[in-house]
Amino acid sequence: MTSKNRLTKNIIGSSPQEATLCPYGHAEGRSVSGGQIRLWRRCWHSCYWLLDRPALAGLQPVIPMNSGITASSGGVLVLVLWVITSLTILMVSISILSSSQVSFAKYYRNRTILYFIARAGINRAIAKLDQDKEQKTFDALKEEWSNKPEMFNRIPVGQGFVTVSYDYSNFMKESTSEGSKVITTTFYGLIDEERKININSAKATFLQSLFQERCGFSPAQAKEVADSIIDWRDEDDERRESGAENTYYQSLPHSYQCKNGKFDLLEELILVKGVTPQSFQEVKDFITIFGDGKININTASYPVLHALGLSDTLIGKIISCRSGSDEIEGTEDDEVFTQLATIIPTLNKKGSLSPSEVSQINNLIATNAITIKSNYFQVISHGYLADINDETGNKNSRKIICIIDRNGKIGYWRE
Repeated sequence: MTSKNRLTKNIIGSSPQEATLCPYGHAEGRSVSGGQIRLWRRCWHSCYWLLDRPALAGLQPVIPMNSGITASSGGVLVLVLWVITSLTILMVSISILSSSQVSFAKYYRNRTILYFIARAGINRAIAKLDQDKEQKTFDALKEEWSNKPEMFNRIPVGQGFVTVSYDYSNFMKESTSEGSKVITTTFYGLIDEERKININSAKATFLQSLFQERCGFSPAQAKEVADSIIDWRDEDDERRESGAENTYYQSLPHSYQCKNGKFDLLEELILVKGVTPQSFQEVKDFITIFGDGKININTASYPVLHALGLSDTLIGKIISCRSGSDEIEGTEDDEVFTQLATIIPTLNKKGSLSPSEVSQINNLIATNAITIKSNYFQVISHGYLADINDETGNKNSRKIICIIDRNGKIGYWRE
């Protein structure tokens, strides 16, 4: 067999006219014309270049016989690559979804655990109040319900611990190395609501004084707010001198009804004429909707005592007397007003009162504006899911704020 025939056979067969298929079975027929090979069907892979390629030296080009790649195997390869890519995308998607679901499950599990840890702090507060109500006829800052770190600070509960605390200040300016400033400290315990002004029952003069002192309002602005608060809570439609009734609220661009009823939430105060979100923030720690409206003189801060009409000098004497010999409130040596009748004698022991100061106190007693007992308490409970000895592990926490009475009945709840 000649070299030409061998090459031809290697490619297509023993002669150009004999073979109908290329060595890989890709072509159904062929023809030789003008020194070129034409295949009736394009050969894929290694032999595709035979189309319209000129024969060299009268011989048909030789196709490498060791290629091993065919049309069918090429198609399978593409299919396999496509399947692998699809599965990879699917697996990545499942992995991301599973990771998210695991994260959410862990988050909700931790939130549930933290809820019960924080709830344990509230139960602890209720138990303490139940124990306290049978022991004393007065309530003061030095009592365990108000400030007892051993009872309310970092108490172990399950997988974490609970702290019941709040920031306390009497808001009297004190002299420090940095000048005169208000000192704030952390108390571990509860906040009695009777240290605040009840906006559901307070006199207009009390409300006016509070807004004027805390918000920097002019007397006219403060009077407008005070009258509007009373118009909001009373049941009639008669407008006070500087107040607002339904006609005013209906004339607003986004109108609403004047409630003509008691406040159910402190935040409701923002709806009242003259009260802005900023001014609300200034007074919210000094107002309440719980209690009978009487102020506990053993726990009230400067802004509240000032709103009652007491002079700055008298307020200073009251707070100084309450602070005891160490001049720090919330400690064992604090002086306590155990009865209304003993307020003046107790103050006189620390320094004699002027006739005007005696008159101010007697006026508050005569008008039932003050008391020495509290019945409603705010609990701020922080639950932490962490090792109690790990000072850096407090990020995973949950806070519950509620207000309870002495019998443990919950009047307000926020998480």
